[in-house]
Amino acid sequence: DALKISTQFKNSVKESIVLGDTTRKLGSTFGVVSSDFGKFQSNMINGLGKIGLGADTAAKTLEGLMGTGVKGEGSVMGYAKTAGQLASVTKSTGQEGDIAKGIAGVIRAQGGNVNDMGKMSEVAEDLRRVFLQTGKGPTETLGAMEQIFSGMATDMRKTIGTRGLANLAAASQVAGPNSTKFLEEMMGKSPIARMAFNAQGGKGVFTDKGIDIDKFAKFSKNIMGRIGGDPRMAAQTLGLSEDAAEGFIRLAQSLDRVKSAQEGIEKS
Repeated sequence: DALKISTQFKNSVKESIVLGDTTRKLGSTFGVVSSDFGKFQSNMINGLGKIGLGADTAAKTLEGLMGTGVKGEGSVMGYAKTAGQLASVTKSTGQEGDIAKGIAGVIRAQGGNVNDMGKMSEVAEDLRRVFLQTGKGPTETLGAMEQIFSGMATDMRKTIGTRGLANLAAASQVAGPNSTKFLEEMMGKSPIARMAFNAQGGKGVFTDKGIDIDKFAKFSKNIMGRIGGDPRMAAQTLGLSEDAAEGFIRLAQSLDRVKSAQEGIEKS
């Protein structure tokens, strides 16, 4: 026990030194003046310590949040606590910086304020829910969310909220390879191109909550019945690449699991 306590103490001291170095290097980026570096470091250690997190979480968060626009001790503390707890719950310890950066990136991409702690908590909660339903960690889900949203048509971005984006990411992760590619291509089409998609029965398939399972099931069945039983060629009549067409098929074949995940995310 004495050896264990000694090791924990040594690790704690080491983490504090790393945080001190990181604060001196990056503190001004977050609006912390040099004369307050010591106070900032102390507050971070105490605040995180109260919920069982170490100084290393603060250091990783600071590094991850570089260039995101996050400012002020309160915001950094909020991200550090959230990223640290989320990493612990989802077995992603060590990825706190990437989680914090990803959350800020989603908020910024949607035109939100990265220093809005309510919005930050909302994104984090959706990541937790996706993990519970799919087993996918925050960085995987954030990557899928970023891929889908970055290619999304401007008018579509205004209709899809954080929960809807999380549901789309979960759907792509449940369905497997290239499903994300399908969603990226389909939702990236111009309004005119989507008119053709809608005319073929795709209207209402994508909603602000994610995917309308019943409509997608009917739509995909009709599409894959084209061209003599070759589902990939049939899917490409939607103007999809080969990879996206494969993703469309995988998603169509996984709708029961996608439905279960979406319902679980909503209720958990």
